[in-house]
Order: sequence, then structure tokens, then C-alpha cells
Amino acid sequence: MRPSDLTTDDLGLLTVAEAARAVGVSPATIRKWVARHGLRLVHVEGRRLLVERDVLDCEAARRRDGRGRRRAATAP
Repeated sequence: MRPSDLTTDDLGLLTVAEAARAVGVSPATIRKWVARHGLRLVHVEGRRLLVERDVLDCEAARRRDGRGRRRAATAP
């Protein structure tokens, strides 16, 4: 596989919207995490992308610290 054949999925990169969906928060929250917690943004062809592992690690740390959003159980 040539480097030019790699996709953002192959590299573990997410858009802000994809990152928000992955951890169940709003895109605005992801942008706050970038500003406040130093999540890395990777610029690829004019797009701002986040490293998936960083997003998941940030969410896990917030939950450990008791600051993560607790989702209400939904009725079936």
C-alpha cells in the first residue's frame, strides 16, 4: 500500500463530528477539549482531524475523574 492510498480511517483520524459521535458528546465539547486539554489536531488536505486514540483517552480520563457526561438510560 502506498502512502497516498491510506485513508483517514486507516490512520485512526476523525473529524470533529466523528469524534463527538464516538464518545457521545457534542462537537462543541470536542472543540473545548482541543482548546483546554490539548487534543492534537492533524491538518490533512485542509481538514482538521483528531487522533482517535487521543479522543478516547481524553474521554476515559474525564470519566475516571468524574467529569464525564453520564448518559441517561433510554426506555426500550
